[in-house]
Amino acid sequence: MNLAKILTKNGKYLLACSFGPDSMSLFHMLFSQGYKFDVAHVNYGLRNEAKEETENLKKYCDDHNIKIHILMAKVDGNKNIEDECRKIRYSYFSSLNQINHYDAVL
Repeated sequence: MNLAKILTKNGKYLLACSFGPDSMSLFHMLFSQGYKFDVAHVNYGLRNEAKEETENLKKYCDDHNIKIHILMAKVDGNKNIEDECRKIRYSYFSSLNQINHYDAVL
């Protein structure tokens, strides 16, 4: 993917990263092409492996000198979980953007 058609090297971006293959591929593309970005990760604690994934992502970011923001969220299981997680995630990304003034959330 030619990121130069979408992003600028002068920009500052926030990468929403789950530690899954799609977001890690984008991480690698951004990093290898020299873009400036921070990572935002939300751990909802809904899966047994979630804590380990968060720890592994934090280590990966640390190893690459990329700032990471982590939210350990509490989800109400009595509601629509997908909708609740989306609201939590979007609110978190918005608050990070208000503080850090990113050019885009990826």
